[in-house]
Amino acid sequence: MKRFVRELARRRFTREEQGSVILETAIMLMILLMFAFGIIDFGRVMYVSNSLTNATRDATRWAAVQQIIPANTAVQDDVRTKFNTYTFGGPALTQANVAVTPPSAGCSPNTFTVVTSYPFNWLTPLPRLMRWTNGGSFTSTVHAKSIFKWESCS
Repeated sequence: MKRFVRELARRRFTREEQGSVILETAIMLMILLMFAFGIIDFGRVMYVSNSLTNATRDATRWAAVQQIIPANTAVQDDVRTKFNTYTFGGPALTQANVAVTPPSAGCSPNTFTVVTSYPFNWLTPLPRLMRWTNGGSFTSTVHAKSIFKWESCS
């Protein structure tokens, strides 16, 4: 009789499905939240990339229309000022992140080139799983490059 009761209890336990709904909900909620935050993170990186490109382009254009070749620090400061007004919770852009190649005095080459890089911090682990980050961190580097002809050197 004890064996029969024990077997009956084991069968009842294996057929119970009361806890399965909460478990399935928890798993699906985790997946849905990961996708939602991944979409937000991707929007952030697109915003930062667009802002970095605009700041780099604006500063390069400003430098290209000057009559006298501006100092590299003036161009770097212009990029930093424009980009740091756009920041979206990340670190500020530093002078070390902005490389300026001015035209030479003899007008060859006669272009201003500004290359900017920015360390972007991801919120979700998805980019790390996809190997979009630098090593084991949650940081990727966003780049922007702008080339304009120096208009005083025609």
